[in-house]
Amino acid sequence: MKIKASSVLFLTVLAGAILLFSACEEENHFSQRRIRLVGDENLKLKEQLKICNQQIRKLEEVITEYETEEQKRADTEKETGGMILKLLRDSDAAGKKIEKLTDENLQLKTRIAELESALARSGDQPDAQ
Repeated sequence: MKIKASSVLFLTVLAGAILLFSACEEENHFSQRRIRLVGDENLKLKEQLKICNQQIRKLEEVITEYETEEQKRADTEKETGGMILKLLRDSDAAGKKIEKLTDENLQLKTRIAELESALARSGDQPDAQ
């Protein structure tokens, strides 16, 4: 019976070792599978990151274009505002000049009327030919 007991013990230890080895193999199989899944997910995330970075670069280019256009618009607006102010000043100066010339014309008409009146009184009217 000693042989049987030692054989049973040996078989039990052997069965335990086989179960332990197969559990390790199964765990190793799950670890390898998990590594592949994590690797695949990592590749997908890297591709998504690459696409996002490309979109960011495109949006940065669009922002730069908009900023450039906005600067041009602001410069044009500033230039236009300056031109409008100059036109208003010129218009005001022209209005004052017109007013001055109108006053001068009235003075000259008055002077002409006075001279014609004086001439008529003196009786020396020029001959109309």
